Amino acid sequence: MHFTQWIKKITMLTTVVMGVNSAFAIDRLYLATQIWEPYQTVDEKGNIGGIAVERVQCALRRMGQPYEIQVMSWDKAQLLVETSKMHGYFSGSLSKSRAAYAVPSEPVVSEKLSLFVSPNVTTNMSDETSKYNLRFGAKFNTNKWLSLKQQGYNVIKKPRDAPALLKMLLQGELDV
Repeated sequence: MHFTQWIKKITMLTTVVMGVNSAFAIDRLYLATQIWEPYQTVDEKGNIGGIAVERVQCALRRMGQPYEIQVMSWDKAQLLVETSKMHGYFSGSLSKSRAAYAVPSEPVVSEKLSLFVSPNVTTNMSDETSKYNLRFGAKFNTNKWLSLKQQGYNVIKKPRDAPALLKMLLQGELDV
């Protein structure tokens, strides 16, 4: 199947990002992903799963498209697509840097940004000053982290994983 025919059928996929140099017939589609619960998970037997993985697998099976999903660091996944060593990666959000080398699909998983607030915080979160006065945390090197910083939020902690972020919130190191 030619790539342009394939991309028309993949409109239900998540921000599966396809490298712009992938415009050729694909015998097997090579996709990269990271572990990012609940979207991409690995069980005790080493099997990958999660909401995004299941949706990507379902769409590709229904299309009859052979595929292989490899789990790796997010930075490596993006680099391998940028250098045309993988066809795409998921799940990710749109960004200017990714747009330079890849084309996103329609989202598979859509959600609004949720803030987890410490039970000790009594500040009205809709008050504009809360973004300056409260201590925010976000997973480092993510679009959520960058977006909060660009919008002027007081982001003081930026751990590399979600469990560390939750621990900081529960220990009172963060308000949000």
